[in-house]
Amino acid sequence: MSTSRTNEDVDFSAQVDRAVVTFLQILRSGWEGVATLAKTTKQEVVAEMLSDWAQSNWEMVVEAAISTPATVFLDPYGDGAEANGASSRIWMPEAKPTHAIHIVSRMRAAVLWDVLSEANRTLPREGFAIDRFVTRSVDGWYEEKPPFDHVLSYIDGSEALFRVEDLEFVVQRTQT
Repeated sequence: MSTSRTNEDVDFSAQVDRAVVTFLQILRSGWEGVATLAKTTKQEVVAEMLSDWAQSNWEMVVEAAISTPATVFLDPYGDGAEANGASSRIWMPEAKPTHAIHIVSRMRAAVLWDVLSEANRTLPREGFAIDRFVTRSVDGWYEEKPPFDHVLSYIDGSEALFRVEDLEFVVQRTQT
């Protein structure tokens, strides 16, 4: 999986990774407070408020940080937002995704351990697209709640779960 990378590529990769890690810190620190607020303000569906909140932070933190110099519109985070009808976006709801955040091995390995299937998954060069951050549940599945120490991804239609500590985050152009 080795490729030649320029200093500019390395700097941008580090910026992408920092932006996603910052988003993850926001999720970890704010999730319970937003969930409590949604419950106390009699929101119809707490999950929808959390999805809108996560999507807005995804756009403001990750998308904004990597939209330099070109404009980047990311695939929705998780379920995306419900705030703008048919669009999963908060800002510029008419925009179509141009890029997606993918995961690759922090150690530059050719495989990643999928904790759901308990098997190694061979990484394609571009990595796997992330769906959302989750926590592995006591029954071995996953839940969308702190500490958000795993990434949920879909590989050939199947769910896969990877430990955040094993990952680096990169941006990839979407197929159009």
